[in-house]
Order: sequence, then structure tokens, then C-alpha cells
Amino acid sequence: MLNARRGEHRRQALGVRLAETMVTYGGDGSHADLVSSRIDLSRAWALLSEVHQETLGLAIFENLPAPQAAQVVGISPVAFRLRLTRARRALRMLLHHVPANESAAPATSSEKASTP
Repeated sequence: MLNARRGEHRRQALGVRLAETMVTYGGDGSHADLVSSRIDLSRAWALLSEVHQETLGLAIFENLPAPQAAQVVGISPVAFRLRLTRARRALRMLLHHVPANESAAPATSSEKASTP
């Protein structure tokens, strides 16, 4: 039960940090490009499954190496690295395919289930 509460707290904290993170796709982009990139990332993030969000959050925002991140979620380091590969692939796919009019609201569980 405590582990579930900590996991939920981590997911909420990652959402806040995601909103605050400056995202650039290389080079010195204009302010409009930066805003557009942040919106795209926010939309794509909202469409990721909770498992993918947690995995990316531990690896990217928390900077945890695979063995430590795996321990946090209770899986082996090999399983965590595989999960991280899949989460990165899912985010990359969403960043390239999220329509501009897609809502940034969190996806329903059925929508998230379709995320690879």
C-alpha cells in the first residue's frame, strides 16, 4: 500500500517537473518553437501509459541507473532496461504522431492500453 502511494506521488511529481522542463530539439529555437515543443511533449506524455511515464521519469528526471530504478519498481535491471526501451519508443512515436488538436488531458485506461 505504501509502495502504491509512493508510486502515485512520483507520477504526480514527474508531471509537475515535465510541465516545468524546457524542451528543445537542438539548436537555438525561437520562443514559439520552444512553446510548441513543450505542448507536443505534454500531449505525448499524457497519452503514455502510467508504466511508461514512471519508467521514463525514473531514468530521465530522477537520473537513476537501471539497477536502482529497477529496485524502485520491483523488477530486474534487465526488465527495466527493456521497459525503458519500449517507453522511449512509445514516446518517440507519439511525438511524431500527436495531432495538433489532440487534447492534453490524460488518456483513459483503454487509450493507454493501446500505447505500445
